[in-house]
Amino acid sequence: KNEVSIVCCRQKFFDAKEGYQKLDYRFDKGNHRYNIFEEPKNILLSVTNTFFKREAIENHQFNEKLKYGEDARFVIEVVLETENIMFLKDAVNENRRRSDYTSATQNKKSRKTTYIETIEDYYKYVVKLSKQKYKKVIPFIQYTILNGVKHRICESIPNVLNKEELKKYKEDLLYLLDNIEEKTILNVEKTTAQMKAYLLYVKDNYS
Repeated sequence: KNEVSIVCCRQKFFDAKEGYQKLDYRFDKGNHRYNIFEEPKNILLSVTNTFFKREAIENHQFNEKLKYGEDARFVIEVVLETENIMFLKDAVNENRRRSDYTSATQNKKSRKTTYIETIEDYYKYVVKLSKQKYKKVIPFIQYTILNGVKHRICESIPNVLNKEELKKYKEDLLYLLDNIEEKTILNVEKTTAQMKAYLLYVKDNYS
């Protein structure tokens, strides 16, 4: 319909991983119109379960430099330009997780680009977009960033970076955490109390 520019449906995994994705709580209200300011926790990250009107994306392109996060960056660029978004619970996208671990998402932790290009050209990029448009990092972007960096901050870093790269990576994570409010950390979905406590500790003492 002319009133909607973006439709997001549910996503269900099969093969090596089964069940609905962690963001499935977005559909608890059923089919409904979505506003990023009213429901900032309901982030959009993937093109595989998102449908766009041609007019909404004609001025946008994928960043081919990115190996991980390229679709999330694309979706967020478009979302920040329109409020005509709908969540459609009745439709389901089936997404394969390969048992031989050949997908880019499954192998992201072993790729250096995950810690360099993805941070610079996805996470820091969407922070800049929000600040340019709204003069601040809006909660929708905060939840988007936190969804991707909370595990990075709380888990050990694979030995794929040299000393200088590791130093910059840690500085970038602290910069991103500094742009996330405490209330966002406390209210984020699918996150243990222990992880929230550690994120708040790092934010208070290092960022």
